[in-house]
Amino acid sequence: MTSRMACDSANMVAPAATYASYFPGGFDCTSSRDISFGVILAANDPLTWQTDAESNRDMWRNLDGCGAETTESGYQVKTGEGYACQNGSEVVYRLSQDQ
Repeated sequence: MTSRMACDSANMVAPAATYASYFPGGFDCTSSRDISFGVILAANDPLTWQTDAESNRDMWRNLDGCGAETTESGYQVKTGEGYACQNGSEVVYRLSQDQ
């Protein structure tokens, strides 16, 4: 729902993020502007597969015209990725360690 609202109401939201998002294959989105977007999930989440979260990440990367990946690290971060995009937006993907 967060991805859909960010896409449909880009003029009304600041950057957005989802936790354990599920958009296999993405969806048709024509956003009125580029939005910084974060996708976060826990490794081995029983409800959301990592490939589905990566699909959501890739959808936003394509929408925002993002460039090369940079890696990030931090507390409990198993995989951290950042992508600088055109028009100043950014897409972030974080896979947290299992608890």
